[in-house]
Amino acid sequence: MLYHRLIEKHLERSGTILTDGTGQYSYRQLHDQAMGYYRYFLQKGLKKGDRVLVEETTPVRTLFALLGCLAGGFIFVPLNRQTDEKTREKILQDSGPCLILNGREKTEPSEVPQAERQRISGEENACLIYTSGTEGFPKGVIATQNQILFCSEAINKRLRNGPADKILCFLPLSFDYGLYQIFLALLNETFLYLEADTALQHLPYLITRWKITALPMLPSAANLMVRAGMFRRGREFPLRYISFTGEVLPVSLICELKKLLPDTEIIPMYGLTECKRVSVMPPDREDKVLAGSCGLPLENVRVWLQDADPVTGVGELTVEGPNVMAYWNIPDSESGKFFRDLHSGQRCLHTGDLFRIDTEGFLYFVGRKNGILKIRGYRVSTAQIENRIRTVPGVREAAVTGVPDEFTGERAVVFVSINNEAARDAVRKAMKELPSYLNNSEIRFRKAELPKNRHGKIDRKFLQKAALEECR
Repeated sequence: MLYHRLIEKHLERSGTILTDGTGQYSYRQLHDQAMGYYRYFLQKGLKKGDRVLVEETTPVRTLFALLGCLAGGFIFVPLNRQTDEKTREKILQDSGPCLILNGREKTEPSEVPQAERQRISGEENACLIYTSGTEGFPKGVIATQNQILFCSEAINKRLRNGPADKILCFLPLSFDYGLYQIFLALLNETFLYLEADTALQHLPYLITRWKITALPMLPSAANLMVRAGMFRRGREFPLRYISFTGEVLPVSLICELKKLLPDTEIIPMYGLTECKRVSVMPPDREDKVLAGSCGLPLENVRVWLQDADPVTGVGELTVEGPNVMAYWNIPDSESGKFFRDLHSGQRCLHTGDLFRIDTEGFLYFVGRKNGILKIRGYRVSTAQIENRIRTVPGVREAAVTGVPDEFTGERAVVFVSINNEAARDAVRKAMKELPSYLNNSEIRFRKAELPKNRHGKIDRKFLQKAALEECR
């Protein structure tokens, strides 16, 4: 079903649809490689619904394995090669794979006649992706063929991807933001340059060399590129848009990017692994982009605010729609996030994130529900502090966590990555401009970038641990 939409529907299209810089592939060549993996899976005795864990080697081999899984109804489970051994073992135990691929398996381009293939329905499970684990041990999120198709088509419609576009993906394929670039590209006959984990300094060359028009990024990576001057020739780039998700996108960074890339559209998005994408900024709404919005909900996705504050209008964002998935091996009733709507009977999701919604329905991220500190009785959003610090010249990154304080309940610990010494005084001055109950905040400066987890996001668990250890 999904494989047909991604590959078989386009087999008559000639020319290259995908490259990893070393090889170039048409839809027909991708099909032959996928069928080679499909035949390999059959030889190993796999049955429809069995899990195949793929430890990332080269992105293109991971792609071949993914397509082979989709063609045969096997469940694709990507594992980042940077995953620590303890987490890897837990994921293996939780997912229960029938086969583990590590890139050393021998497959050959092949064909599996339709008569020998399993019939795949849209309701069957397709991918099992593990979260980044910011709230503890990574949880497996299972997605059906229909859910992947719905999310991909809805995102493509908002981004307006088409045959004239070229996407550059350098994100890990174990990260749903990276993985979905494959679906977005193949569905709409959009050229894809697939090179996961490439060095940031290599991106300007790739953008120019391959005439890239679409660049999915994390805000932290874009911030580093801006600070390092990698966009200084941005007016020469063919980029139509840069999309952002995974972290808060500061308005200050948006303004800097617009100066460097005046002809490139900045597209904020919001989503979680549990529901892929919730909102994407529609075209030609730069006013909302500069106001800090992360877009409108996708079509046929309903959102509302749980327990919204009557004064500020801030509440926990809750989502219902075809994009809401489920945890693997965790019943909804025990998940703490999923529940059934009493009227529609549909699965819904408590995102754990605080938002406000304006009169046009645009969403504005305020902070994480568990990212709230209580200082001297005041509820303080860590995102509020981070957003202020990120506007300071010379600051590359900022992240805030909290530690217990016997006098104020909690104390904010602000980790700041800076470019130069002058930024130290500027950050201290900015902190003094915040409410007085934050006066006891602690600032920890670093010249290196802040630590990242396996999905490339700031590793807040590591910083929380470091803050607690140093305050003992």
